[in-house]
Amino acid sequence: MTEALSLRAECAEDAAFVESLFIAQRAAVFATLALAPEALATLLHGQFLAQAADYRRRFPQAERSIVELAGQPIGRLVVQREVQRWRLVDIALLPDCCGRGLGGTVLTKLLAAADAAGVALTACVACDNPARRLYVRLGFRESRAETVYLELWRPPRSRD
Repeated sequence: MTEALSLRAECAEDAAFVESLFIAQRAAVFATLALAPEALATLLHGQFLAQAADYRRRFPQAERSIVELAGQPIGRLVVQREVQRWRLVDIALLPDCCGRGLGGTVLTKLLAAADAAGVALTACVACDNPARRLYVRLGFRESRAETVYLELWRPPRSRD
């Protein structure tokens, strides 16, 4: 199935998908607030706009890609490529696509590209995020904890 997995540049037409992806990932957490559906939708929309603005401010040169499976959008990848390192800003998959090895495939390809460029890859992940195990399995090291987030990095591997 992973052979049908691909990345393409994110474009303006993807805005609705990117927002729906954000909401799909966070709806369960925010549902615990027991808000009326309209209030929950407003809150999630505001959170999405805040994240988008933060990413534009902090990572203005980031490459934004849509992850597709068999031509259908299933996720998003945001990477800031710098001279000395690349930063994995965001990787997100629709909940139904999680736990199937797809995120690992995307990360493995990104790591191979970073290795080819001779740069480290860094990421930030919530300390309680189950994906943390995947990062460790792929060779990331924990560099420091900041509040509820953990900084991770993986040095480039030689291409011998």
